[in-house]
Amino acid sequence: MVAAAILTSSISVSAQWAGGLIRAGYSPYTLKDDSSINASGVMAGFSMANYVSSSVPVYADYGVDIHYAWKEYSFSGEKMKLNFLTAVIPVNIGYQFDVNDSPLSFRPYAGLAAGLNILANAKCDGESANFFDTYGESDDHWKRFQLGVQVGIKVIIKDMLTIGYEYRPFVTEAAESLKTSYNTFFIGVPLRF
Repeated sequence: MVAAAILTSSISVSAQWAGGLIRAGYSPYTLKDDSSINASGVMAGFSMANYVSSSVPVYADYGVDIHYAWKEYSFSGEKMKLNFLTAVIPVNIGYQFDVNDSPLSFRPYAGLAAGLNILANAKCDGESANFFDTYGESDDHWKRFQLGVQVGIKVIIKDMLTIGYEYRPFVTEAAESLKTSYNTFFIGVPLRF
């Protein structure tokens, strides 16, 4: 009887929050091959949650995120600036845990991400290199499409504010032997339809 009351409470609260989420956050970008580059980054996005059942608080979440990352550093005594712009379409499945008599709800989730690399370039002393033309010392090219996975958690406060963390490594390489990933800390506000 107690379990049924808790589940009923969770479902009614969950159903009230279904809808869209506009979010923005800090999103460092990591590039790994023989070495590692950690670039600063920001993210803005929109997602939509739909509950897959009216009897359990399981939801499907999908949307679009835009990530911009940059890195300035010295390379062989010269100032180098890297820029990256990626659009990502995430599709997740998650579960909502409501805390009784509390304004908090927790939403862990996991899913797949399709990434479209829009911009990947470097500037050094007035010279510019587009990674889609060539990357590194070989004739390898930066790939436009990457497939990734993500895991994360959202904390919903009073159905009015969301804070969260998401880790999104891409399982396909951006270029030969080059893995990329995002670690995103975000804040969001709901849109009700």
